[in-house]
Amino acid sequence: MIQVSSYEIDLSFKDLDYSGKVKISLSSDEDVVLDSVKHEIYSVTSSGNSLKFVREGDKVRIYTGKFSGTLEVSFSGKVDEEGIQGIYKAPYPGGYMISTQFEANYARRFIPCIDDPSKKATFLIRVQVDKDKDVISNMPIKEVVDQGNRKTVIFHETPKMSTYLLYLGIGKFEEVKEDFRFPILLATVPGKSVRGKFSLDVAKKSVEFYEKYFSIPYQLPKMHLIAVPEFSAGAMENWGAITFREIALLADDKTPFSRKRRIAVTVAHELAHQWFGDLVTMKWWDDLWLNESFATFMSHKAMDAIRKDWDLIGYFLSIETSEAMERDSLFTHPIHVPVKTPEEIEEIFDEISYGKGASILRMIESYVGEENFRKGVSEYLKKFSFSNAEASDLWTSISNVSGEDVNSIMEEWIMNEGYPVLKVKREGDGKIRISQERFSLVETKDRLYKVPVTALVDGKENSFLMTEKEKVIEGTKAKLNLDRAGFYRVFYDDVDSFFETDPNPKERWGLINDYFAFLMKGMIGQDEYLSLVRRMENEENHLPAGEVASQMFLLYTINPERWGIAKQVLTKYAERWKTRESEVDRQLYASLVDSLSYMDESFASTIAPMFEKMDSMIPEMKDAVALAYSVAGGEKAHERLMSLYKESNFDEEKLRYLRAMLASHKPCLVANALNMALSGEVKKQDIPFMVIWGSMFNESRDVTWEWFKAHMERISRYYQGTPRMGVIMGNVLPLVGLTHEDAVKVAENVKEGKAFVEVGKQKLQLYKKLF
Repeated sequence: MIQVSSYEIDLSFKDLDYSGKVKISLSSDEDVVLDSVKHEIYSVTSSGNSLKFVREGDKVRIYTGKFSGTLEVSFSGKVDEEGIQGIYKAPYPGGYMISTQFEANYARRFIPCIDDPSKKATFLIRVQVDKDKDVISNMPIKEVVDQGNRKTVIFHETPKMSTYLLYLGIGKFEEVKEDFRFPILLATVPGKSVRGKFSLDVAKKSVEFYEKYFSIPYQLPKMHLIAVPEFSAGAMENWGAITFREIALLADDKTPFSRKRRIAVTVAHELAHQWFGDLVTMKWWDDLWLNESFATFMSHKAMDAIRKDWDLIGYFLSIETSEAMERDSLFTHPIHVPVKTPEEIEEIFDEISYGKGASILRMIESYVGEENFRKGVSEYLKKFSFSNAEASDLWTSISNVSGEDVNSIMEEWIMNEGYPVLKVKREGDGKIRISQERFSLVETKDRLYKVPVTALVDGKENSFLMTEKEKVIEGTKAKLNLDRAGFYRVFYDDVDSFFETDPNPKERWGLINDYFAFLMKGMIGQDEYLSLVRRMENEENHLPAGEVASQMFLLYTINPERWGIAKQVLTKYAERWKTRESEVDRQLYASLVDSLSYMDESFASTIAPMFEKMDSMIPEMKDAVALAYSVAGGEKAHERLMSLYKESNFDEEKLRYLRAMLASHKPCLVANALNMALSGEVKKQDIPFMVIWGSMFNESRDVTWEWFKAHMERISRYYQGTPRMGVIMGNVLPLVGLTHEDAVKVAENVKEGKAFVEVGKQKLQLYKKLF
């Protein structure tokens, strides 16, 4: 048994090399074993006495025997120049910054430590750097000691926290600041802070929401939002020093709504973690899902309160719930998964840990009531502040407040994989029969679920916990899953009965989302599915209309000839949405134009001239117009897009032009764009997008696949230790595999992220049925 109380870290950086000492105050019942990757350990002392030590792989055993006191470890390390985990070099044109990314277990690449989330400690950091460098860490700067052409930056000591939440950034930074009860700062590399105000405003309003919701003030004396030029994740919740990809943080008035909404949700997600994850932390990584699912749920809840006009709950359904339901009907796992190795930890950063967990929390909130849920969360956070907890502790708090047996319901949902489909059948004698079975797109065992059902029966709302295989209720017509709050699908023997209940947009979205899954499974045929699509061609709300359009585009990319009706459906929607003014409606119109431009070169030719007015058009249209310009313009357009890509300073523009180039209908031009990834002109973090985008489009699919195969080994080195290669393969395999017989074999050779590969293989088999 080992307990850690504090770290005192003294480091000196010279370019990409660093050396120093770490003093660790701890107690142990046996020899102390530190986690340490690629460090040179020079000495270990305690109270001035040298201690013997030996390296055992990525561990350092120190022969202390039973010990209580302070160990002083003298060591050196190197900043990683190729990977983007641990402490690494994040380059940008004209310079670089040093940044850190420690989740899940990469703090051991920074310093020798006890790299375990349950071993919380305080951290006192002193860093010596060249005088012209800036330094950011979790806490404010306490003192800067001038040492000629060098300086030592000393930070205030942190509260007790886990090693994976520690942060260090070194470079030249610009900062913008939001006045609040404490400083909220946004830091970028030189020249980019001009796009920081939007996220600062979101951060301020999110903190106000969370402080009121949790009834707990933010605990640190400052908060940094840091834009990192190269970053493996989208963002990371380091306490008081949150890191983001530049595209996940920086926006201005010319940024498209879809990007601003994504940024806002990401900022709100990381801020939710400052309470749920940082203040109270899981004991071990098998409860990672609770951290991520809670922040996912709360971020949409917070932004929905801040911007009602953005329909954040609809967005949550279309992004989080939908993707989680698809994944959970394929190669899946329970929400709660025992994990031991680093590889196992990385594998569970997926749609189940984020989207399904978040959707289950929404279902439970609906079941116990919003205020009971809020009070239960607040009680949990107050009880376990600055310490660690398990998921069961949260369910106990919500149960105590609500009087409902939340523990048993949640235990059922988090310990078992999958979810049910509830079949609704009108008996004709004033009774409705509801039956449940597990819904899966692949062969699997059936099981019963405890389903918190919400229903509208003959105009009256009703709710009950369904634990049996079948249940008969009184009534002539019923609509289940009100507001789409439940994590289950609904199949009606007579879909007319659903439409007779005046369903709201979330419920109409749920119906078409369900029935597309039923098409994939073979529960309904193509004609029945298309009949429902035609019924929804006059849809007036962006959420269900967007779902139909998304499904149609996917089917078109699978087989344009079999699913040519997609053009007709999208064209009709585009005409209806062309003149609408709200941001959510303009975004839907832009996505329709984007899809139609790819599907129809003649349509793209009508949109392409707008490219000359890119600076003055509404931001939502920019991505679609760039794609249309690429499709219609051929080599001349490609050359211009390439030039604009190289001239652009912000990732938002770079990714817009890059995606457009990869949508070209000329394979040679697509190959030219892909080769930019080999010349260093494309960030390592963006290469997965290139491969996925190129594989999505029919005309670029073949050349993208051949290019990817040729350079897989090199690309895999960038993401070593992460499941990123498996994620790429899982995304490209379903479409590439339709016409490339070698795709599955190549996919099976991917070493990391195999769960994502399995999902890709299963989706390929489903797509073949629709091909």
